[in-house]
Amino acid sequence: MSSDFWNDKRIMITGITGFAGSWLAEKLLGKDGVRVFGLKRESSSLDNVKHLKGKMTLLNGDVLNEDSLIDALKESEPDIVFHLAAQALAKIGYDEPFKTFSLNFTGTMNLMDAIRRYDSKIIKIHFASSSNVYGYVKPEEIPVNEKQEIKPFEMYGISKASADSLCRSYSNAYGMPIVVTRAFHHEGPRCNKDVIGMEIVQQISNAIKGLTKTLSFGNIDVTRDFSDVRDIVNGYLLAVERGSNGEVYNLCSGKGYEIRDLINEIINEFRLDGMRIETDPKKLRKKDIPIMVGDNSKAKKELGWKIEREFKNTLVELINHNVKTI
Repeated sequence: MSSDFWNDKRIMITGITGFAGSWLAEKLLGKDGVRVFGLKRESSSLDNVKHLKGKMTLLNGDVLNEDSLIDALKESEPDIVFHLAAQALAKIGYDEPFKTFSLNFTGTMNLMDAIRRYDSKIIKIHFASSSNVYGYVKPEEIPVNEKQEIKPFEMYGISKASADSLCRSYSNAYGMPIVVTRAFHHEGPRCNKDVIGMEIVQQISNAIKGLTKTLSFGNIDVTRDFSDVRDIVNGYLLAVERGSNGEVYNLCSGKGYEIRDLINEIINEFRLDGMRIETDPKKLRKKDIPIMVGDNSKAKKELGWKIEREFKNTLVELINHNVKTI
């Protein structure tokens, strides 16, 4: 990444108090002269950014209130906007479909239109989309590249696909400098505990402490493309710095892990002989994509992006930290 590009930039991040948003803020605050403004709701927890207190400016606002977005833009006067605010869990999309679509699509439209109305000198807008926009893919379509047809099947994916298309439409129709990234599954420190990697971390940590000899999961006979959040955030930065307006970039490892194999690797790493793996019917989804692995060649070629952390090592890092702090 070019230090000169980021020098003295004013940057607004929506969703700054979230998992990826906090890592993005931390990375940006390490650059010379960068001023970070984070949009948050009044009710947002600040746990993920408490270590950044005093280093950035937090603005109260809501992506569902366009007037508050205009106010935030006027106050921050950003050169760059990162849009990460979203309902980010697919499973919640099933239970709260209207809320999910409203936050992810309507919230994105409000922000893009607020930027259009604000008529600022913003040089780049980044939208964090998701691999869920691809929906079901056939085995012969793996690895999935950016030309793959978008065909989401659940509300989270539908909401992200709609916002993804909206951003590219605004870029084409209004000439707005928008770049879209589609991140595949990523986890790491500060991640929501209700995802598979964090379930592995918690249960393996308990096993190391001698609290259990049985691990219980949903469907682990599926293959996923896992990355560390810190690599994904680097992709966000490179997309802004080097990405072309109106373009989409997959951010993924390009490697498929069958979840069962990943769990067994972690079991072997910590020498947990005799550990049993069971299926919990309550954790099974109604529908599950058998395999989802991405093609990251476009991001590598055009952005100079690369994966620096092996996901298994991320889990090992988190387990070691967990065992020390429990």
